[in-house]
Parts: sequence; structure tokens; C-alpha cells
Amino acid sequence: MSLNNVNSKRREHDEPNPQTKTMIGRQIGAVDGQIDEAVYGLYNVSEEEIKVVEGEKGNDKHN
Repeated sequence: MSLNNVNSKRREHDEPNPQTKTMIGRQIGAVDGQIDEAVYGLYNVSEEEIKVVEGEKGNDKHN
């Protein structure tokens, strides 16, 4: 997670307005997705490998 995402996550946590909180959360998700795509491309990760990683990430969202 980038430093900007860490700061955004902190803003999301502290934000009292639910609509703004939702917007910040969506922005964080979009940036996380872009980072994932860049890393997959950098390391030539196959579609099959991405499915495995994304499946494991989906199970880890309880944090």
C-alpha cells in the first residue's frame, strides 16, 4: 500500500460523513487495483496465478 493510500485510509477512518467515507474507500480500492495490475504486469503473472492470488485476498478481507 502506498503512502498516499495509508493517508487516505486514515482519512477514511476519521471521516464523519458516511458519503465521503464511501467515496474515500472507493478511491482506495481503485488505487489498490491499479497497484495490483502494475505488479502483475511487472512480474508477468498469468491469469491463472492472478485468480489464485485474488481468491486468497478475498479470504483475507476480514482485517
